[in-house]
Amino acid sequence: MGYQPSYTWRSILSARWVLEKGAIWKVGNGTQIRIWEDRWLHGPHCYRLLQPQQLDSELQWVSDLIDHDTRTWRHDLLSTQFNEVDASNIFGVPLSMCNDDDDELIWPFTKHNCYSVKSVYHFITEQHSVSEFLDWLIDRILHNCQEVIEWIAVICWVIWAGSNALLFDNITYLLQESVLKVQLLFKELNIFSADLGSISSSSSQTNHSRQSSRWQCPHLFHMKLNTDVAKLSENE
Repeated sequence: MGYQPSYTWRSILSARWVLEKGAIWKVGNGTQIRIWEDRWLHGPHCYRLLQPQQLDSELQWVSDLIDHDTRTWRHDLLSTQFNEVDASNIFGVPLSMCNDDDDELIWPFTKHNCYSVKSVYHFITEQHSVSEFLDWLIDRILHNCQEVIEWIAVICWVIWAGSNALLFDNITYLLQESVLKVQLLFKELNIFSADLGSISSSSSQTNHSRQSSRWQCPHLFHMKLNTDVAKLSENE
């Protein structure tokens, strides 16, 4: 940036993170776009692939997924290497008709994919909302009672399970279904915790009883016969 850069340059560079987080790639020949790391999809949930890269996968660049003779996506490759959701999102990305077209970074939050102050403001506001949620979550974990933490844990688990259902089984849960699942799981958690406390208390009493009636070696010239008995109830 040089020595004593202008206010304009400092402003541009200070907002570079907005472009890095918000811009996505428009696919040309695909040689500059990394399949697994870059934002290049047009799906409703995420601009990146949902599934992680497989350890044995040699696919690196979007150009590897394109049939450059017909300028179409390689259907056989996408159907075997990607889950149904990711494959559908990739098929939804339009391809240019020319192999010489370069990949291009665009701003997806306006109608004509052009950078604007208004769209940047809305984007930053949304990013700050996510950051504020994470700050709130950490604060609740550090300062709230166990019941609140249990609620948070159950809700996060249901969200995670719903994400896996969409990723691996292409199943989408309605909000009402997720809320009901949270309530049922929290109820099961309370029942399990109560049973666990009862078992723990019973075990403690049993250990105390065993300690008070510890086995002792018989006296000299005496024999001891050890037997076992089970008590079915208070009357038996």
